[in-house]
Amino acid sequence: MKFLGKVIGDIQKATKSRIAKNSFYNICGFSAQTIFMLIITPILISKMGVKQYGLWMIANSVLGAIGILDMGLGMGITKYVAQYVYQKDIQGLSSTVYGSLAFYLLISLILTFPLYSFMPNIVSFLKISTDNFVYAEKTLQIVAFGLIPALIIQAGLSILLGLQRFDIANVLSFGKSAATQINALVIFLWHGKIFEVLIGQVIILYFFAIIILLIAFRCLQKIGLIFYFSWRFGKSIFNFSSHIFLQNIGGRIFSSFDKLVVGRILGFEAVTYYSIGTDIASKIVQVNASIFQSFLPAASEAVAIDNYPKLYNLFKKGIFSSILLNFLIGTIILMLSKPFLQYWISTEFMEKSLSMFRILILIYTAFSICTPAYYLANGIGIPWICTIGSILGGTLTIILIFVLGELWQLKGAAWANIGYNVIYIIPLYIIFVIKHRSLKHYA
Repeated sequence: MKFLGKVIGDIQKATKSRIAKNSFYNICGFSAQTIFMLIITPILISKMGVKQYGLWMIANSVLGAIGILDMGLGMGITKYVAQYVYQKDIQGLSSTVYGSLAFYLLISLILTFPLYSFMPNIVSFLKISTDNFVYAEKTLQIVAFGLIPALIIQAGLSILLGLQRFDIANVLSFGKSAATQINALVIFLWHGKIFEVLIGQVIILYFFAIIILLIAFRCLQKIGLIFYFSWRFGKSIFNFSSHIFLQNIGGRIFSSFDKLVVGRILGFEAVTYYSIGTDIASKIVQVNASIFQSFLPAASEAVAIDNYPKLYNLFKKGIFSSILLNFLIGTIILMLSKPFLQYWISTEFMEKSLSMFRILILIYTAFSICTPAYYLANGIGIPWICTIGSILGGTLTIILIFVLGELWQLKGAAWANIGYNVIYIIPLYIIFVIKHRSLKHYA
């Protein structure tokens, strides 16, 4: 315990107190969402049934996948809002905000109805009986109408993160997540179906889109936001975001399309088991993201004043603490995995998913170590290395699911996730970049 306390103390000394505070807010938000998910998931499965829950997971995966249409602007907004606020550049800040929002609205209006028309093709891709085809088709078409509020929510939360208001962003994110799951539970308690659940979910998205955007603008007005746009500033964020867009392709392939492929190969029931396993395993990634997400605006500020020693210090402390953190979390979850699944959901569920679950925990623990490097790489302006890593990792995972899923069913689909470990190229490359820039700057 003394050793762990020393590590935490060193991290706090190496970073600004604001970074530690933002990480704390993220951890609180993550913890609240995780506890709520652990409480409500077994209730939802018991009320929906395994197949209906699987269809809902498919719908949420599709909604997550179309989130790729943010074109990477979310992280770009966070980076440049932080940079321009630090530099007191109101024109740059205003251009970033209004340019991004205009682009989001344009993309939403253009693509909503084409997405609606495309949804039957996704249903055709899935392994589904003829009797349920029409219902699944109509259900997934509702998802298309979630594009507009989803992008607005992304913009609003990204602005709040760039303004270092992680406290507000986490409260709003938890509220949206909790409302979505409560909506599903209430509708099924009233003997509703997934179709009604998704209609309610889209309405909730619109509600939170309005609330989040109003709060973000209230914060911006306090620091002097003006109605202004210049392509001189817009070019910077769109160039940066193009790399993030490609990163998101890899990330969405890994976190959303994998469930579609499992549904294609193994059916809706398998999607439920696989989704629960990846949802829990992804909490390891989210713990790391909660702690290290604040590295992005911190790195952006450091680059603005050429403080490369701080960047290198952040990298070393971040990677070391991530290794320690992931080892502890992974070990604890593996030790408790059997009683956890048994008492959380059911003995039957545990028997069908335990091996798959343990495989996913091992794999997610391994690649989560790269999290601090990921945020630092984007913060210092080398997002393309994250792009390469995420696209290679996501694509390789999908290919392996097709191959191993056919051979070993759920276990094979779980082992396929090992493909994402190619993202270790990110910390390896970032060491070179920081040292090179530091030597060049102080030469």
